[in-house]
Amino acid sequence: MEVITRQLTCSHNIKAVCSTKEDDLVCMEVITRQLTCEHSIQAVCSVKENDLVCMEVIKRQLTCGHDIQAACSAEENDLVCNAPCTQLLKCKHPCAGTCSSCKQGRLHQQCTHHCNRVLVCSHQCTAPCTRNCPPCTKPCENRCIHSRCPLKCGKPCVPCRKPCQWRCRHHKCDKPCGEPCDRPRCDHPCRKTRRCDKCKKDQPCIGMCGEPCPDKCRVCNREELTTYVFVTEDKDDAQFVQLEDCGHVIEVSGLDQWMDTADRKIQLKTCPKCKTPIRHNLRYGNSIKNTLAMIEKVKKRWKGDVLKAQTEATANKLMRKLRDADEERYCAETSEDLLRQMEHHRLYSLDEAAMYENKVLFLERLAELKRKRRKYFLSGHIALQDFEEMKKEVEEMEKWLRRRTARVGEQEWEEFGRELIRLNFLLKLCVLQEEIRKKGISLDDQAKQSLGRVERRLTDLKPFTAIREVLVKQAMKKVEALMPKLSLALLNVCNEEPVQVVKASGLTQGHWCACRNGHVYAIGGATMESACPECRARIVRARHRLRQQEPSVGQPPGTGDGRSEARRVGRTHKANLKEVNGLKFDD
Repeated sequence: MEVITRQLTCSHNIKAVCSTKEDDLVCMEVITRQLTCEHSIQAVCSVKENDLVCMEVIKRQLTCGHDIQAACSAEENDLVCNAPCTQLLKCKHPCAGTCSSCKQGRLHQQCTHHCNRVLVCSHQCTAPCTRNCPPCTKPCENRCIHSRCPLKCGKPCVPCRKPCQWRCRHHKCDKPCGEPCDRPRCDHPCRKTRRCDKCKKDQPCIGMCGEPCPDKCRVCNREELTTYVFVTEDKDDAQFVQLEDCGHVIEVSGLDQWMDTADRKIQLKTCPKCKTPIRHNLRYGNSIKNTLAMIEKVKKRWKGDVLKAQTEATANKLMRKLRDADEERYCAETSEDLLRQMEHHRLYSLDEAAMYENKVLFLERLAELKRKRRKYFLSGHIALQDFEEMKKEVEEMEKWLRRRTARVGEQEWEEFGRELIRLNFLLKLCVLQEEIRKKGISLDDQAKQSLGRVERRLTDLKPFTAIREVLVKQAMKKVEALMPKLSLALLNVCNEEPVQVVKASGLTQGHWCACRNGHVYAIGGATMESACPECRARIVRARHRLRQQEPSVGQPPGTGDGRSEARRVGRTHKANLKEVNGLKFDD
């Protein structure tokens, strides 16, 4: 059992027992090895050449044309391109995905930008960019002197039933707080005085009787008070209202006209200076309450019991399909995953119900594709390599359907549908090529060129547009016409019909408006004539822009009738409001 130094066939020495056979000796010397890729690696001498892996990081060019840094030994199929996707989505936002995650522009990632559109409640939509905005999730800002609504803004509010507190020495409201008041606005000036913090004197209040006293002094804040808004601010006897929501002080006659402007668009009036929504103000309580009542109609329209029943019925139907339908045999994992998602969710918005309905529609079409692919493979009409490559693409499509997301945009559905059509044509091409090979059909140059063009358009990583689809159909017809020996049954393997995507009716598809009979409805932005969905009252809508009002700088301060000028400006603002809302009504 004496240990001696042994020299191996590789010329390295090793300490080993004298009686050990030559074949049992393993050289553990670490040496520099030259690989077939011409890179060097530090490895144990006895490791076989085929077991060595080159980890040298080199520049690799992918099939998409982008270059990445990757290990020399990495397989082409394992390489992922993380180059940013540079395309603009249909919503006009840049895509936030990568070349690989967007499938080289064929199936983009969902837009991650915030929507930021103004909802009917005057809040900005904070959901991801989408065509249809979900209900507002911000805290409700509706409040009165008695209480504040504790719900989310998108949920219907409960009106206050306590007595209204709007009263002065001239008028008193006898209605509940949550109903329109039965008293007029008081146009008498306020008789109170207030201590000015600047001049330290008691100055007459510049507000109106029964309203909160503005915190401005007619003497010390004259420049601020006479800044033109309605061109009625510089009269010596001008009275003002201070808006509670933003604190701006506005001349009362002009603001009365502004608030009384008839407007079919359902939206709270805003401060003329800063555009803050006017939610809390006793003087304009009736205007605010009437608008809030219309907003409540919109909320109930979206959250109504009928819609809830419809979405629940749709969800139950889809879950029965996923449990019992034939696609489970070919898309079992995806079917089970979607079923778990739906069973866990239970409460569905319109967008979510439409999304799951579309997922099941596309899953059925994918199952049909998988069934045909398996059938033709087992019958020997698809080569193993083509079968495996298509299997990988179908698995990626199923993975896309299993994504957990609250909504899917129209562009995503459109691109997914285009990919599904492309895979159907690819299946037809694979069957066609294998039939040609098995039957030993000799192709002439024209048929070879047509078949080559079809293959390039189906596999060159570019989006499969409608134009490409037409070109592929034309080329395949040429090949079929030149090859009468082909089996017609085998050529009828492609389901070219697009899936009819279900579209949800979102909360805001443009603006929410009320017809002359008080019914609420949503409109888009296109110029067209239509009618109220409930009473069929005729509506004409068009796109316009608000004309900027310039102050009458040529008019000397203090001249002219302030109230008549306010009425004139009010009429101008009324015309502009109709234009910016894009609405004209036939009374």
